[in-house]
Amino acid sequence: MKFKLIIGYIALFTLASNWVFGQDSWKIDSTRLVFYISNAGLDVEGSMTGITAQIKFSKNKLDRSLFVAEAKPETIHTGIKLRDKHLKKADYFDIEKYPTIKIESKKIIQSKNGFDAYCAITLKGQTKEIVIPFMFKQTNRKAEFKGTFSLNRLDFGLGEKSIVLSDTVKIDIWAGTSRGTN
Repeated sequence: MKFKLIIGYIALFTLASNWVFGQDSWKIDSTRLVFYISNAGLDVEGSMTGITAQIKFSKNKLDRSLFVAEAKPETIHTGIKLRDKHLKKADYFDIEKYPTIKIESKKIIQSKNGFDAYCAITLKGQTKEIVIPFMFKQTNRKAEFKGTFSLNRLDFGLGEKSIVLSDTVKIDIWAGTSRGTN
């Protein structure tokens, strides 16, 4: 009898854990990362692919919400192969030494226009604190996360000071997700 009671408690705890902790997990279905920078007065657009993420988010449980995402700068694409090759070298992304860019949320709060994620971004061995404003739109078991932020490329050793290349890079991130485990 004691054995059945213990098994019952374990089953109840497992079901309750999945309900409490598993319900806010989002599985990445597709992602998009696009960046914009001004170069010699022209807007240059580029992208990165191969983004992976762990997302646990509920607008009703922001204190338990978090995300960790990684992008691979080796996948950079600007439409000019020679430029892409140069961006992968040591004076920019140095993909041999730093193969990933990591963003990890530390705190998420509700804002006037959606949510603000207070994050640590690690790029080329430098970690800085940033805030990423984002929108969350859910339809049944699917959801979209969309955020836009800017950073100073010089803070991360991406190139040198230049009169033709802007210091500010604007980044748009979008993720299409479905309920599940990451």
